[in-house]
Amino acid sequence: MSLSLDEARLGLASDEEEIRRGAVARLGAPGTPEEASEALDFLVKAMGDPSWRVRKEAAARAAAFADPSLAAAVLAGALAEPENVGRRNAVVEALV
Repeated sequence: MSLSLDEARLGLASDEEEIRRGAVARLGAPGTPEEASEALDFLVKAMGDPSWRVRKEAAARAAAFADPSLAAAVLAGALAEPENVGRRNAVVEALV
């Protein structure tokens, strides 16, 4: 069962690691270009999670994104992350 972006955002706010990872894993496919951009922003946010499992899931979802050009553009912008090394490493993993 897939989640809407709003449902996934709620899951990512949980204190439970597995709920956060599941929210990322079950994010539904976006229907419009605007939703695609919002979904990628959500995945980039998830790549900054304290849990490496959540970061890994978000990187895998971004790497398999239906619009690779959009994904590459959003991920390239996230490389400038000045403070969250976990996010930056997950972004690199997604791009590779």
